[in-house]
Amino acid sequence: VEAGRPFRITVSHFRTQATANDSPPASVERPTGRAIVAVAPGAGLAGLFRAAGAVVVDGGPSSNPSTAEVFAAMTGAAAGEIVLLPNDGNVLAVAAAAAAQARRTGLSVATVPTRSVLQGLAATAVSDPSRPFDDDVAAMAAAAGATRWAEVTIAVRAADTGAGACESGDVLGLLEGEVVLVGADLEQVAHDILRRMLTGGGELITVIVGSGAADGVGSRLVAALALEHPAVEVVLLDGGQPHYPLLLGVE
Repeated sequence: VEAGRPFRITVSHFRTQATANDSPPASVERPTGRAIVAVAPGAGLAGLFRAAGAVVVDGGPSSNPSTAEVFAAMTGAAAGEIVLLPNDGNVLAVAAAAAAQARRTGLSVATVPTRSVLQGLAATAVSDPSRPFDDDVAAMAAAAGATRWAEVTIAVRAADTGAGACESGDVLGLLEGEVVLVGADLEQVAHDILRRMLTGGGELITVIVGSGAADGVGSRLVAALALEHPAVEVVLLDGGQPHYPLLLGVE
């Protein structure tokens, strides 16, 4: 007021303005159809997801993909609706950032927060593009949530775990990310952790063999499971994943 009388006053809402600037022009034609984008480590697992029609981003434990890689896979899928499967707890934040970036380009993106490739495979198996997008995402999330998963790996150093102390070379059994067994024999640890998983019931066991597994480990485990649980279907897959000789799932 001291400087003079204000005139030609304009009020701008910066948040609305920024959102409008981030939105794609209305004249741009958007792709149609639906695609699944899945993060997967190992050639075998990547092949399983591709066989189911998914676009695969290489990555997983100790080798997380970047936001740019996940974003590029979504925008390159040539689909207007994207279901994103992180398949690892450490990839969830990257997936969320990439999904937000993709939505700003006009894509419809839903992230199913899968923390294991076993949950991702279960979600992919029930996907049905003929369903409405939200219904399909809900069905995939339900299938993922109903899948119990475990990992068997080898300790690289001495440490204290939730199942006690371990030394380098010990076999660790992880149930949904938490160490619950420490042992000396990989097959025995896998068998013991599956017994725990089956206490709540189950109709399907999935055994995924990694690149570090000895020859015949998967087939011997499957044979033992067939004898102990004859009513449960057992599927053996070659995943080729690093760091985890065995991945186990129960549905």
